[in-house]
Amino acid sequence: MARDRNRSRDLRRVAEHLASEIPEEALTATRAEIATSLLRQWLTYDNHATLFFDTEQHYLTPDIGVGGKIGFGFFKVDAAGWYKELMQDWDFGEEELGVAIRQLNVAQSAQIENRRGEFLRLWANPKERTKGLERLGGPPRAQPPSETPDFVKLAGRAITAVLSDKLPPADRDELVAAVVRQWAAHDNHALIVTGAKKHHVILEPLPDRLCRLTIRPLKSDLGERLLACGVPPDDLHLVLHRINLGERPVFADEWGQLGQVTIDPKTAGVSMMVVFLTPPG
Repeated sequence: MARDRNRSRDLRRVAEHLASEIPEEALTATRAEIATSLLRQWLTYDNHATLFFDTEQHYLTPDIGVGGKIGFGFFKVDAAGWYKELMQDWDFGEEELGVAIRQLNVAQSAQIENRRGEFLRLWANPKERTKGLERLGGPPRAQPPSETPDFVKLAGRAITAVLSDKLPPADRDELVAAVVRQWAAHDNHALIVTGAKKHHVILEPLPDRLCRLTIRPLKSDLGERLLACGVPPDDLHLVLHRINLGERPVFADEWGQLGQVTIDPKTAGVSMMVVFLTPPG
């Protein structure tokens, strides 16, 4: 019990320190509320927490070193695409979004009402690095005549969330088709790789022909490994695009070994397997 009290006290100290460092203009709640939210998340989600600031989602992990030195692990993802898709698909505006972000930062769950009278719940899970939206009640959402979800639209939403609007239209169309193919071949799982991250894109069927789209950003060293194999920095995004399309490019490292990049959408695995070893001499 004493150890738990000491841990909670140390985590509270880290949370208060972190909350004190947030610029005033970035605050969506009081510093005390943010500190309490961080502490509760770390205790609930095994030292994982998340906060939304402007168009970014931040993940934070406490690190209490020798002598009580305070530190924390940190990385961020772009949330602008996610916001845009939610507002377009679920018919709510910036005011409702601001309310939702404040609630997400305080409680990781937010309830808002859209223009159609539907009650919506937004949620975030910092440990699994997932977030989403579901309808709670109100009038039933209008459904398209199709008997199946619009997978092309869902894939486009995922790509916008991961890459914003950075892709040329032709490349975007190719990647949309590739994500839909991955879902069909890998039990509703797809993977989009970037230089420093891999994004696990999962569809979960819901009633009324709806689907929950979950995007889990995970760390990846694929970009560094490709650069070490001699891929020019200016060409890295082109190589990553080929991999996302399902191609398996082969690269030679500094020892002459040829490696082939493969991805496993279901497990979010990325590997570079040796396919040929140059004989000595």
